[in-house]
Amino acid sequence: MADGSWVGMPASWPEAATIESKKAELLTAMTNAGFSLPAGDPFTTALVIGDDWDQVLDAIQEAIDDDPSIADYSALLNLVKDGNLNQFPDAPEEEEPVDPELPANLDVLTDYAGTYTVIGSGEGDPGYCASCGTATRDHERGTVTISPQGDIDFDIGISFTVDDIVEIYDRKTVDADRRVAVNYGQSDSDERVRLYLNTDLEVMEIIHDDGAGATTRALIQEESTDPEP
Repeated sequence: MADGSWVGMPASWPEAATIESKKAELLTAMTNAGFSLPAGDPFTTALVIGDDWDQVLDAIQEAIDDDPSIADYSALLNLVKDGNLNQFPDAPEEEEPVDPELPANLDVLTDYAGTYTVIGSGEGDPGYCASCGTATRDHERGTVTISPQGDIDFDIGISFTVDDIVEIYDRKTVDADRRVAVNYGQSDSDERVRLYLNTDLEVMEIIHDDGAGATTRALIQEESTDPEP
């Protein structure tokens, strides 16, 4: 009785065992709906803003907002009161945390995730990169892999994790030297990997500069299969 009149009607009070049973049913229904419930009894625990149970309340409100069949909190209260626990809204999906240290434009690189076969060493100006530079070493392994997470395995002994990236430069829209440049140092003079693209934005050549004068040019052909995430 929402108006509180039940207080003055002891004869209608439920047995303690009934109350415990109904509480267990409610918490089970919430767990089945995907809510992660902390330890303790939410009916006797003093709630503090920001604590675990308060976060459950926030999640319930978000679930109500996401469920078009439940108008508001009062509507959910009526469902629970009438025993319709199977209609408890699904818990909101948890969003994957975003690493604040990763480049905001990481997708510029990961859009080109895949394994590339090296078919030769690029020479001179092939038309898509006038400033590729002259190679000073040959590619040894014959494949270059860019993972869906942003790791680059360029060659034997030359690999980088996504955490190594300092900056990614998106140069896909320029007329000359169309590329994606991944810098592992503070400037273009430091170690970096460049993906040179044709007018269809397909990777034609991948170049590694070690920042100490050694340059490897890998003329590539993209494989038909991509690595699993």
